[in-house]
Amino acid sequence: MQFKSRAIPSVRPVGTTRKHKLAVAGLLAAMALGQAVAASPQVEAYQKVQQARTEAGKKAGDAASPAQLQQARRELQEQIDYVRSEGIRELSYGSPFLASRERDLLLDQAVISARLGEDEAALAQFEAAYELAVLPSSDRLKHPALDRLRTHPRFAALMQREQQAQAQGEGRAYLAQAMPDAAQRVAGLSRLWAEAKAGFVHFDHVPKLDWDQAYLDALPRVQAATDLESYYLELMRFMARLEDGHSTVVPPAALREKLMSRPPLDTVMLEGKLLVQRVRSSSLAAQLAPGDQIEAIDGRTPADHVAQRLAAITSASTPQDRQNRLYNRFLLAGAADQSVKLSVRKADGLSVQVDVARSGYQDLITPAAFEFRLLPSGIAYLALDHFESDAGLKAFEQALPQILQAKGLILDLRRNGGGNSSHGWSILSYLSDKPIPTATSSVRGDSPWTQARFGSGSQRLLPLESAPYTVKIARQKRFDGPVAVLIGAATYSAAEDFLVGFDSLQRGLIVGEPSGGSTGQPLRLSLPGGGFGLICVKRDRYPDGRSFVGVGIQPQHLAKATQADLRQGRDAVLEQAEQLLTRPR
Repeated sequence: MQFKSRAIPSVRPVGTTRKHKLAVAGLLAAMALGQAVAASPQVEAYQKVQQARTEAGKKAGDAASPAQLQQARRELQEQIDYVRSEGIRELSYGSPFLASRERDLLLDQAVISARLGEDEAALAQFEAAYELAVLPSSDRLKHPALDRLRTHPRFAALMQREQQAQAQGEGRAYLAQAMPDAAQRVAGLSRLWAEAKAGFVHFDHVPKLDWDQAYLDALPRVQAATDLESYYLELMRFMARLEDGHSTVVPPAALREKLMSRPPLDTVMLEGKLLVQRVRSSSLAAQLAPGDQIEAIDGRTPADHVAQRLAAITSASTPQDRQNRLYNRFLLAGAADQSVKLSVRKADGLSVQVDVARSGYQDLITPAAFEFRLLPSGIAYLALDHFESDAGLKAFEQALPQILQAKGLILDLRRNGGGNSSHGWSILSYLSDKPIPTATSSVRGDSPWTQARFGSGSQRLLPLESAPYTVKIARQKRFDGPVAVLIGAATYSAAEDFLVGFDSLQRGLIVGEPSGGSTGQPLRLSLPGGGFGLICVKRDRYPDGRSFVGVGIQPQHLAKATQADLRQGRDAVLEQAEQLLTRPR
């Protein structure tokens, strides 16, 4: 995504959209959609408390009488006693979601106490909540009943504590200047180094990396940066050392047009050749066609172009992920007002020079993100190009009547870069009546206390839940016929969460090439100059413990296109999946 004379790819936060998708967060989103969850004791306890909070909230509505408010407060106290009980307290140690219920219950109580005019009780409940955690203010703190407390020294002290925590979390002290000075530049680098050292969950994937030495090596280069572009290139180079697709640096908006503009042209490395895969502009299609071989980019071979501009600054989790980023996603990125010069060998063997603009196209061809069609064999085909919204789910449900009548179903996730896991699970619930297994998740557990107690080199992972949870969604109609899912290196993040469930259920065939091999929860960090960093702080595995991050989910049937396929307009992977579904069982 960015380049100058060494370009840099800036990774979009796949798999998180920004909606970050802690697997359990996706689970809670599923709950909000009315989906049933069969899961661990932590989730069951969480649901119990949330249901009680909902009921108490109804009693404490805007028109509630003092008696109703007092009853709601008593019910909340019962739940506080419940989460503080020995067995539930122990469960909460493995579930940050359950652990946070006590604070929420106390805040609910505090607002009710303020509405009852019991200011001392309200202040005590607020203080007890803030002893458990300091988090951004919620809408509860905007309630008019709290207006008279806002000038009280005890309440003001809590707000000051919250503001201080927010300022530290956002790094406000060094975010003001468009071009950070030397001290701010070092502070940004130091923030990335320190947060990764404390929370990054995949250091075992880079066993030869000395993270402290990488920091020391980057310091003089960051100090010597003369402009915002050179500074962010160094930050990206630094984070690329982690070799993780969910851990990277995204430059500020001021740089993106200069560094990340791309022509409407998709490329792919096949059979050792860099080929045009898809042209998304009518005018550009008059010059380039699928299967054309790109032999040079701005006068350099593709390998030299990648080595000089992209290799050192590209964050990727697997070899296939890296190849996809280097030779497709970021290959032709650069300044919007500058074209890229390509030397291209056409199907007839002739070599031509093509000047490809990166912007200004008025004739873009936009493929449907959720294309549905019935194949001649009677197999239903649906492309699911992202899970960033429920649009894919809606497309599936709209096509469901035809899918139910089809001889089989092919779901194409080859371009699905992720989003929110719950959307994928919702689609999967139409394919099986069994509970959907989800990935097991863990986070770093080496707190400052454990470092002090067991040694500064200790690193350990703690599960987010004591046992894998499953999602079960009631459906009146389901498709029970044969299913195949198409995958490739661009299948990523929440799309891989979908595959974990599909594969664990043994619901059908996985066809194509290994997926990108990167999912998790990125921590977002504001950086000097307006950009941000991402650090993967959640580690996911198959429910049975198998790894796929850093490896990729493997197809049961390997299939890939050839140059001849591209030139002929054939989708060899889709054709193979169709043959597999229609062959005699």
